[in-house]
Amino acid sequence: MADQELRGVGGWLGFLVVILGVISPIRILIETGINLNVAAEVAQSLGSNWTIYKIAAWLLSLTAAACSIYLAYRLNAVRRRSTVGLVIKGMWILAFVPQLLDLLLSLVLFPHLSDALMDPSLIGDLTKSLIFPTVWSLYLLKSVRVANTYSVDSSAAEEIFG
Repeated sequence: MADQELRGVGGWLGFLVVILGVISPIRILIETGINLNVAAEVAQSLGSNWTIYKIAAWLLSLTAAACSIYLAYRLNAVRRRSTVGLVIKGMWILAFVPQLLDLLLSLVLFPHLSDALMDPSLIGDLTKSLIFPTVWSLYLLKSVRVANTYSVDSSAAEEIFG
């Protein structure tokens, strides 16, 4: 198969679109529900801020899920090279920002739990978050299919004047 035949959203690129558009949003929402249910068992010790945290956690999760779906949409619908850069940046943001915002929110709302929240296992969790964006960023940067599918962006002047 010639390199030029590798074009379009298929193969590993199609798999990434499915991960970003379906699997990740479902995982994010299920994980949030499970985590909140576990924490609800000790909600009395968390005090009146528990309701605020619960609402904020769902909003954060819904936002992250929506962003993931948007990245999948861009890969599928907008065939410009800038899409690849946006998706790479988006994956890195989704890997760290929701976790860090959740940690910050927890520290602000539950300062009496700061020792438990700053557990050394947090470093391991953040390190695990590196795997997904690293693997897929390398794929998006090195793939022949991606290079053939997403054309180099042209400026507005080039589009008007040829």
